[in-house]
Amino acid sequence: MKIPPPLYKGRGRLIGGTIVGVVGLIAKIGGTVNVIREARSPTELGVWGATVSNGLVYNPLIAGGLLLTGSGLGQRGEYDAHHELFDTAAHEPKMKKSRRKLGWGLFGGGLGVWLLSRAAAGACPNDGCTVGVLELGYYASVGLTVPGVALGAWSSGHDNYIKRFGGLAGRSITVTPMGGRVSGLSMSGRF
Repeated sequence: MKIPPPLYKGRGRLIGGTIVGVVGLIAKIGGTVNVIREARSPTELGVWGATVSNGLVYNPLIAGGLLLTGSGLGQRGEYDAHHELFDTAAHEPKMKKSRRKLGWGLFGGGLGVWLLSRAAAGACPNDGCTVGVLELGYYASVGLTVPGVALGAWSSGHDNYIKRFGGLAGRSITVTPMGGRVSGLSMSGRF
C-alpha cells in the first residue's frame, strides 16, 4: 500500500513568510534609525517609547514571517520524508533527531538573548548604552531564532512523518475482489 504524498510542499508559506519577514526586517531597520535619532536628540517619547512604538510595527511582521516560514518548512519536511521513504531505494532518514533539538535550542536561545538584552538595557546609565544594548540584542536574537525555526520546523515535520509512516515503507499490500463459489476480497502483500 503506497501512501500518497502530502498535498502541500510548503512553497506558498515559505514565499509568504520570506516576504513578510523581509518587510518586517526593513521596518526594523527603519525603527533602529528612529531610535538612534531619539537618542541623539531626545523628545518626550524617549528611547524606550520609540523602541516600543516602532516595535508595534515590525514585531508582528517578523513574528508572522517566522510563523509562516516555520509552518512551510514543517510541510516541506513531511514532503521530503515521504519521498525519502517511498520514492528512494534507501529508506533511512537523512537527519537525526538531534537536529530538531538543535533547531529548537537555537530558537529558545534567541528568545533568551532578546529577554536578557531587555533586562540589561534597563541598567544602562545613558541613552546611547540603552540603544546599543537593545538593538544589538534584537539583531542577535533574530540571528538565532530564524535558523532555529528553520531547522526545528523542518526536522519536526520530517521526524513526525517518519514516525507515522516509516513502518509502511517497502511494504506492499494488494486487495483484489474474488468471485466464484466464494465471493469477497483477497488480500496479499509483503510485510
